[in-house]
Amino acid sequence: MKKIGMIGGLAWPSTIEYYKMICTKVSDFHQKRGDTPPYAVPEMVIESANIAETRALRGKTSDETSWAKFDEKFRSTLLKLKAAGADFGFIASNTPHMRIQSITKDLDFKVISILDAMAQTARNEQAQKVLVLGTAVTMRAPVYQKILNQFHIETVPQLPSEIIDEIQHLIDTDFYTGNPIDARARLLAICHEYAEKETTAISLARTELPLAFPDQAESETFEFDGFQFINTTVAHVNAVVEEVLG
Repeated sequence: MKKIGMIGGLAWPSTIEYYKMICTKVSDFHQKRGDTPPYAVPEMVIESANIAETRALRGKTSDETSWAKFDEKFRSTLLKLKAAGADFGFIASNTPHMRIQSITKDLDFKVISILDAMAQTARNEQAQKVLVLGTAVTMRAPVYQKILNQFHIETVPQLPSEIIDEIQHLIDTDFYTGNPIDARARLLAICHEYAEKETTAISLARTELPLAFPDQAESETFEFDGFQFINTTVAHVNAVVEEVLG
């Protein structure tokens, strides 16, 4: 098996979920194959980033040069993973992927992208349109729109600024502090207001957001309250596991 390199800590609850799901899925693979227990799990190097530091390094959407320190932070961390013997790496968070092209430019180290994983899942679900919910950076960036368009899938137009700020507040409070169920009702209300159930899939493009649906924590896609949801964390994990076992 290939050795994994993970950038975690963004935030720590989702890092736990990533580690648990990767080990569980690889272990299940070996069990189903009939291997003798204890079942193998992949070697993994984890660099746990300081979310307060990375948040402070964020630039401005309209100012490319303002992101230089943010990009370099993740680029240098990926190189640490490579130096530690990882065969490939991934970032256990959606938001840094809004800068993934700049972070990985000319980088001689394979990085598994959550963007590609989510777009492939949306295509598999035959979604006509996707509503992307995540941090303010994610929802204001054009990155998801660009990659979904490559798969001939539309995106719901950018939500009003006050709604984006509200979702960011929910992430920073209820989701980050471990009370995601309290925020689920508001999240669903936003879906009802801005998405059409018949044609629109909801992409939970922040690794804590799926925690609002604990019964579906390990489902790549699931239906709830009439909406089809895409758990980008699970889609990403499945892509990582495929690389490990490939």
